[in-house]
Amino acid sequence: MATRECNTCHVPKSLKEFPPNKKCRDGVEPRCKKCKQQRRRDLYAAKTKKAGKANPAAAAPAPARSNGAALAIPASAGLSASFDDGRITLSQAEAVIALLPVQMEQLTAWWKAQDHG
Repeated sequence: MATRECNTCHVPKSLKEFPPNKKCRDGVEPRCKKCKQQRRRDLYAAKTKKAGKANPAAAAPAPARSNGAALAIPASAGLSASFDDGRITLSQAEAVIALLPVQMEQLTAWWKAQDHG
């Protein structure tokens, strides 16, 4: 059984304890599996620390919509084009939904005018 010394821990180990790598001379990595795993953990910890992430699993909350977010609502709907907190009420949503058939008719007319139909 062939053995090899790990470049990191300098302990002779069997070739089964090294990850395969076709690019290397003897077909295995120079670091054993345990040392390679520890190195990857250390690099990940350094990377997340450098990025300022204490816990990458706890993602930052999504940024809130700015006040007065403009929405494309026709003036004929009788609704304001912006809302104080970026949200719309149920009655406003219903009014917008009621306009969809009219907008679909306008889009269809435009499409046919473009010589598509």
